[in-house]
Amino acid sequence: MKNKHNSLNITPPHQSHSKSCQSQNTLGNVKKFLKDVVVVLSVVILLLIGLEMMLGIVPRELKYKDWYLVHRGECVQTLILGNSFLARGLDPHVLGDSTFNCASTARTLVYDSLILHKYYSHLPNLKTIILPTHYDLHFAPHHHSEVRFRYARYMKLFTDENYYEYSALLSGCMQMKTYKPGKIDSTGFMPIRRVWDGVTIANPPGDVNAIAARASRYTSMMEHIADFCKKKNIRLIILIPPLSDTFLDCGSDSLWKLQEDVVAEIKSKFPVEVGDYLRHKDFRSNEMYCDEIHLNHAGASLFSTLVKKDFEL
Repeated sequence: MKNKHNSLNITPPHQSHSKSCQSQNTLGNVKKFLKDVVVVLSVVILLLIGLEMMLGIVPRELKYKDWYLVHRGECVQTLILGNSFLARGLDPHVLGDSTFNCASTARTLVYDSLILHKYYSHLPNLKTIILPTHYDLHFAPHHHSEVRFRYARYMKLFTDENYYEYSALLSGCMQMKTYKPGKIDSTGFMPIRRVWDGVTIANPPGDVNAIAARASRYTSMMEHIADFCKKKNIRLIILIPPLSDTFLDCGSDSLWKLQEDVVAEIKSKFPVEVGDYLRHKDFRSNEMYCDEIHLNHAGASLFSTLVKKDFEL
């Protein structure tokens, strides 16, 4: 005769207790995991808040230039816009006390236009704007998120494709050394004292066909700025900055002609003044450059002297 206990398949008490312990351990592990997730998320949020506060407190180039235009704008008669070609290439100390350099690295025409519209009311004595062309015909916001972030964060300038990316916070902090005052002086000028080795090409010219495809939109943005200046009775000077022989040799004649054609078209429609220094004889020495396309302090001093003389600033 079979044992009744075996036929009923009754679980021994010690096995039931074991399953209960396993269930409790699993629940405990889930709670611990959720707790760790909350801790990590809290740390990340606090880090983002800390970075945001630090970016707001630490002096930065665009933050300083925003302050200057708002609080010292009445002192400005000549305003330098554009990208690193003029941020490093035109020295207000040479051009005159009423000159302010508002140019900045990676600036495109979209942001130049936004700056004009936003700060014009703070510039009651503005008479002249100096703007460079760019051989690569950049016209739209730079694709790097940290550039869009900097303009949104420090100048409250937004474009159609602009969004406040917290993913750019870390990159913004890493760029802090580059963009803080100390690299620029009180006039907004960014002097670079190193001398180029004449060999290294960090940014070779782009494809001429791709650049040509941007020409019409670049010209349109230039014309928008020229039209603004015409309506406000502001003198607009467009400069074609000098480039090193090594860099000029890397590009084709058709590439350099594109830039000249854009300027010629704008000049045919608006009362602008043009200074073409692309192959100027005084900038054939590598001693004038900090890299293949940017002037160093010595080059900037000479360039500023020539611009002051040529346009009677």
